[in-house]
Amino acid sequence: MPALAPHRTTDADFGVVITTSAADRHLACGTCASVRHFMGDVPIALFVDGDVSFELLQRTYGVSVHRVGDLGHRELRRIGFGWGRTKMAALWEAPFRTALFVDADTIVLGDVRCHADFAKADVITDRHFAEAHADYFAQPPLDRFLGTNSTAAETLAAHLAGWFFQPALLAARYPAFDWRAALARIFCPGALFARTGLFELDTYLRLHEDRMDGSGIFASGDMGVLNVMVLSAAQSGAIRHAQSPDLHVLAFRHDARALDRRFPSDPDGTPRAPERPSVLHWSGHPKPALQGHGHFAAPMTQFRRMFLRDAGLCDDAEIDARLAQEDARMAALVPAAAPEQTAALP
Repeated sequence: MPALAPHRTTDADFGVVITTSAADRHLACGTCASVRHFMGDVPIALFVDGDVSFELLQRTYGVSVHRVGDLGHRELRRIGFGWGRTKMAALWEAPFRTALFVDADTIVLGDVRCHADFAKADVITDRHFAEAHADYFAQPPLDRFLGTNSTAAETLAAHLAGWFFQPALLAARYPAFDWRAALARIFCPGALFARTGLFELDTYLRLHEDRMDGSGIFASGDMGVLNVMVLSAAQSGAIRHAQSPDLHVLAFRHDARALDRRFPSDPDGTPRAPERPSVLHWSGHPKPALQGHGHFAAPMTQFRRMFLRDAGLCDDAEIDARLAQEDARMAALVPAAAPEQTAALP
């Protein structure tokens, strides 16, 4: 497959937005190091849930830090930060006209701006759902409608309800949104490009209240709410939505050897720019750690080391001791997920 073209973002005011918290602060440092390594001096903004210091990261890479109290919209301050809310607030409050929005448990491998063409689209996402359910979408439309491949249809329905939304409830409350027509465009929001301030805030406020009302219309987190907000706006013609299949790679969905071939490293372990730049995402548990916990952990570990070297620590033993301390702190904050939780991730 030929290499992607150089980046085509047309707005001068572009930046990377990383959402983070106390539990994944150490990973956010690796995310920032990967951005500096592959994307130069592009500005970085951290949206931080909780009272967590990023002073060393600010001094090292010049990142800006944004907290709930800094939000300009009163209703966003009321909703606050946390799982399913921090990134949503950043869609209005990010200090850039256009941005790459990523979670803290990600790194960029290559200059991923090659996926963003804001002259043609307002939001650019992956094709995660269609790729995860390729056997379902490969069927002729009539077979899909008739449920010819019941196993494929049942698997898709379980993932849709478990991680995004309950179709029947959604159809009752949002009849104008054709969720069936949007299935192939559903995405994982761990990495996406978007213009800031693109949506009506009232739209999000209604979706948020529906998520919190106890009906179960939306799954936990931002996956269902953000998909409905983006895809319904695209259906109505209010925004332009595009998909880029290689934008976002979920580590757990691929064999570690395949990832090693796709994302090569130099002899010293430093990741090289791959043929197809991507955001690599360790969704779910376990997270990448110094001792190899987490699927294909080495690239994140190398960027965590890079940050500490850039911050002024030169002794490798001291750096690895600090990484081990950070991993232990995270393990105490976030208990390991049960095996069935990891296997159930979409």
